[in-house]
Amino acid sequence: MSSFYETLEAIQQRPEPFSVYTADTLWTDPHIARKMLETHLNPETELASRKPEFIKRSLDFIGTRFSLDNTSRVLDLGCGPGLYTNQLAKRGAQVTGVDFSSSSLEYARAQAQNEGLSIRYRQANYLEMPAEPNQDLVLLIYGDYCPLSPAQRGKLLSLVRESLAEQGRFFFDVFTMAQLAGFQEQRSVDLLGPDNFWSASPCHLFSTVFLYEKERLFLSKHTVVEPQRIRSIYNWLQHFSLESITQELREHGFVLENAYGDVTGSPVTEDSLTLALVAKKA
Repeated sequence: MSSFYETLEAIQQRPEPFSVYTADTLWTDPHIARKMLETHLNPETELASRKPEFIKRSLDFIGTRFSLDNTSRVLDLGCGPGLYTNQLAKRGAQVTGVDFSSSSLEYARAQAQNEGLSIRYRQANYLEMPAEPNQDLVLLIYGDYCPLSPAQRGKLLSLVRESLAEQGRFFFDVFTMAQLAGFQEQRSVDLLGPDNFWSASPCHLFSTVFLYEKERLFLSKHTVVEPQRIRSIYNWLQHFSLESITQELREHGFVLENAYGDVTGSPVTEDSLTLALVAKKA
């Protein structure tokens, strides 16, 4: 009985900020990765990708803002199933997509082949890969900056700096304090049937939301209890003010050139849930 109680205590325990990193599980676990791909491609939800109409508007903005043409070299980090890369290639850009999900890249490559697009896809963790030099534009879309710890963000920014051409730009989005204000701590327990998001088998799911107000941080922790194993997936989300992300960029050798309310180029307001940022090397 004490072992069971200790297990429950461990599930509910508040971890130190960024003390555990499991984000790669969402993309490398074969079952979850397949479910993630299904979620990416579902046009009715924004849990993994934004909806098609928004993506089209953001692509229109990116193409115009960065004057993309057939000489433009674009690196899309965390490209997933190619929702941006394939469309950018259709607009003539020379595109490299990077992701560590084999299932997402398999789909992206198949789509590119079907449409006769020449896109270079790399399966890699962009925190560990070597730079891709002379890129005119590096993209990191849908808040992929935010699950990273400060040390990981430093690694990422170093990679981006080494990959950018001298006049290149880094375009990415982060979640704001306005979005963090909408979260509350909560706990739930569910019994899930077979072939659920987290497991091919029936399982118990313990979901806990932790807020770290001082650190401007949110954690969604999901503990999956199956007959033969117990595992926890931690989804950290750092939130930023315009001042804090500007300072962080400056510390890593970047200058903030423009800020928008989202990746379609809308203006920043106090209610903006995201900030879309254009940075260049200092």
